[in-house]
Amino acid sequence: MDEEPKINVDKQIAYWRSEALETWKDVDHSMGGGRIAFGLFAAHLSLEKALKAHVVKNTRKIPPMIHNLVSLANLADLNLTSKQWIFWQI
Repeated sequence: MDEEPKINVDKQIAYWRSEALETWKDVDHSMGGGRIAFGLFAAHLSLEKALKAHVVKNTRKIPPMIHNLVSLANLADLNLTSKQWIFWQI
């Protein structure tokens, strides 16, 4: 009864990738206009969406509704270097 619904993995990956790229436009626009804080927030959102595409690819499930980039990277099973992990821990 608690079975996961079947999803179209390719469609989900394309969705999250498209959303990440669209949000990156906000990063460019905000940073170019001197709105650094909002640009950084948009960068976080863009990275979050890109990670969710990787989560779908790795788990073949809808990604969780979380914003924690480290947790998403873990779910995506990314092979990050120790230097990259240290950067994420800051």
